[in-house]
Amino acid sequence: MAGVAHEVRNPLTAIRGYVQILRQQTSDPIHQEYLSVVLKEIDSINKVIQQLLEFSRPRHSQWQQVSLNALVEETLVLVQTAGVQARVDFISELDNELSPINADRELLKQVLLNILINAVQAISARGKIRIQTWQYSDSQQAISIEDNGCGIDLSLQKKIFDPFFTTKASGTGLGLALSQRIINAHQGDIRVASLPGYGATFTLILPINPQGNQTV
Repeated sequence: MAGVAHEVRNPLTAIRGYVQILRQQTSDPIHQEYLSVVLKEIDSINKVIQQLLEFSRPRHSQWQQVSLNALVEETLVLVQTAGVQARVDFISELDNELSPINADRELLKQVLLNILINAVQAISARGKIRIQTWQYSDSQQAISIEDNGCGIDLSLQKKIFDPFFTTKASGTGLGLALSQRIINAHQGDIRVASLPGYGATFTLILPINPQGNQTV
């Protein structure tokens, strides 16, 4: 996969460079708009290639002490752009008594980011997203992300973690598949509950001290 990605990315990089030159040299606003679209599509292809690489490439987890509350707050900063804040209310209910867990910070952030972005995209008009953390058991902690968006049809709920499955016009269908792989590597569990038309809730259950280091 890495070799294929390299062979595709090299010509894409050259194409992108020439398109940028053309956009700088033309004063026609219509041509500039068309070339901007080309650049955007090239970036989309590169994003798909990167997701395919991440999904296919084994990665040793970088274990460290991680505060789930701090991780949630850090990820929310990445999601709460001006446009999103104008139509989505984010409600955080974080358990301040939680102790740090042993986890891979960057991988868990990727999972939270995937789920939060999906939640935002599920809300077509004004809506809200509620994020909660709590002590699930003596040896586990949990995070839930609940939205009041369009929800997920019951027939699709068993498929959403399958690689390349997506209901979006643009998307690789790898975000949730990779998220599940990451949570499994943490010896945790990822669950979804949804009622179409009323939103969806994703719950991550993570051990405080997973046994052994696993690859993702």
